[in-house]
Amino acid sequence: MTEEEYLLGVDVGTYALKAALWSPEGRLVEVAKREYGVNHPHPLWAEQDPDTWWQALNAATREVVRKAAAKPASIRGIGVSAFVPPLVALDREGQVLRPAILSFDQRSTPQATRLRRERGGTVFKIAGNRIAPGAFSATSMVWIKENEPPIFEDAHKFVHASGYMTYRLTGVVAMDFSNASTTLLFDIARRKWSEELCTVMGVPMAKLPDAVGSWEVVGEVTPEAAGDLGLKRGVPVVAGGNDSACSMLGAGVIEPGMVLESIGTSIIFAYVNDRPVFDARLMNRCHVVPRRWFNLAGMSTPGAAYRWFREELGQQEKQLAAERDTDPYTLLDEAADTSPPGARGLTFLPYLSGERSPIWDPQARGVIFGLTLSHTRKDLIRSILEGGAYAVFDNMEVFTKRGVDIKEIRITGGGAKSRVWRQIMADVLGVPLQIPSTVETATLGAAILAGCGAKIFKTPQEAVNRLVKVEEAEKPRANQHTIYVKRFQLFKKIYDSLRDCFDLASALETPT
Repeated sequence: MTEEEYLLGVDVGTYALKAALWSPEGRLVEVAKREYGVNHPHPLWAEQDPDTWWQALNAATREVVRKAAAKPASIRGIGVSAFVPPLVALDREGQVLRPAILSFDQRSTPQATRLRRERGGTVFKIAGNRIAPGAFSATSMVWIKENEPPIFEDAHKFVHASGYMTYRLTGVVAMDFSNASTTLLFDIARRKWSEELCTVMGVPMAKLPDAVGSWEVVGEVTPEAAGDLGLKRGVPVVAGGNDSACSMLGAGVIEPGMVLESIGTSIIFAYVNDRPVFDARLMNRCHVVPRRWFNLAGMSTPGAAYRWFREELGQQEKQLAAERDTDPYTLLDEAADTSPPGARGLTFLPYLSGERSPIWDPQARGVIFGLTLSHTRKDLIRSILEGGAYAVFDNMEVFTKRGVDIKEIRITGGGAKSRVWRQIMADVLGVPLQIPSTVETATLGAAILAGCGAKIFKTPQEAVNRLVKVEEAEKPRANQHTIYVKRFQLFKKIYDSLRDCFDLASALETPT
């Protein structure tokens, strides 16, 4: 192994893609990012053109290779991490039939409600998850079948974002276990497609790709893909995995009892098991490492809420950031830090596109509660960060009430770069936060899988022992935790009191 050889780790996110070159010793050589948008053709719909991801990968890959002065032949393997489960329908020629349906798209709520009522118990017993719109791709498949039958008929294979990207890289259609476990068509314990679940959902098994381990090589970079990305043909590409599982691997969260919190568009809170443990309040998934599963609490839009504020109400921070050559989020964080714990009585519910665990309410909406004439922008900004932390605390209680003793949490993702948000999290949760040496845990996890496929590492566990380091901790402050525990009770009461109002508001909404 020479210093000039690299692993390419890719992370496809909801709003941006990252490509990162990693050395086999775990050094982040270069990383590049490309942002893109989400289309909302109707209220509560969310779509993207999958080719947008591919174009972003082309640009980001060429940038990191150029900045690292790397030779195309120096890249030993490629792994892709991606958000789940954006549903992509491919025809027999591999052409995309319609825009991808994203995780916070709620159009399949009627289908999910009907299926949950009729066969929810059967699905939970095998798939380990409750039927919910968007969060699991089978309900989107059913929506397409009922509302766009020609597209369903022409769909040769359904894949998610990572499967689409590995297909564009290799020409081979496959889906790894961690992604398959987010379809509701997969037997999580046996790690295979379920004929019974396919029958329940009315989705022919022939429309599903081969399910393989995340560390398995599915193919090699084709000449066409090599030309697009500026790479050498023949580079091995592994199946990769969903972003939460890859982040867990990149943070070293692979042993039973370990916990990861990742703050991105969504927030995930994941607990590792050495066997399938089904909990209806959580999502239950296969890990990207052998013989591991995890319970996942997924909060749909806390990070997106912060981004929403930046885009819609943060013009002064964006302008000032441009003048100072800094990130607008840095200025937003500074403003939030000047508001006291509790945001002077302001409480924010971060349910901007329904919510997943633990309330599983697609009708829930964002709420700013307690607003008075004395409140300032700083209070509102802080309340958004606190609202995200309350949502995490709500989910952490699911674990603690079943007897799980959480002594520390490893935290990662773009939101973890914020010292202010990290400290708020630690204070609300009352648990020390361990910070991995890199926030690029998803691309590192993807690179580790690529290294396994390229035979650089014998196992993911070996790679973690060699590459993953934890550098610092954010400790909770007792006085602030006391304040937040009391404020959290109000947070819960606001949602409980407004639940019927959310249902009524949803009934009044009509597509325009």
